[in-house]
Amino acid sequence: MDQLKFLEYCDFFKPILVEEILLVEHPSLLPNGKCSAIGKMAHGEDKLLSLMIPELPGSFQLEDGTFVLDISFRNYRGKRPQGGDHVEVCGTLMLYDTECSADINSTTTSGFLRERLMETDNIDELFKEMRLKYKPFIEVEYINPVKEARRMIACNLRMRCLQTNNPG
Repeated sequence: MDQLKFLEYCDFFKPILVEEILLVEHPSLLPNGKCSAIGKMAHGEDKLLSLMIPELPGSFQLEDGTFVLDISFRNYRGKRPQGGDHVEVCGTLMLYDTECSADINSTTTSGFLRERLMETDNIDELFKEMRLKYKPFIEVEYINPVKEARRMIACNLRMRCLQTNNPG
């Protein structure tokens, strides 16, 4: 729980991997705010599938669709992509309460979960409860087709490495 701290709201579409969202140790540790994720649209469902990245070493490669992230078009008014399309989904990273409904109705943010954890005296119990209760999704603001999705993901990862190694 040393990682628990206040993170400011990100007001730009920060690139993130589908895998990073779904493999986070706890929902309160997800980025707070806007994000951009590249993947493949699922057929017949509002879901974004992860893509294999050939530039990664073989031991790090996972098959297409290994990870499946919910996305919501509730507030989106544009043209919806077809299943199988490679896309960049830009929107707000949110969490839905799996105990309230199977649909994405009751939502919150990782920032709100962090605030609740910092305010409680019973942090261990609340931490466990939140881990089971909240699942991530992206509330779509806009969605773009991407021709070279795998290459774009690889470029985003290289840029992140450059930024990490040269924090400026």
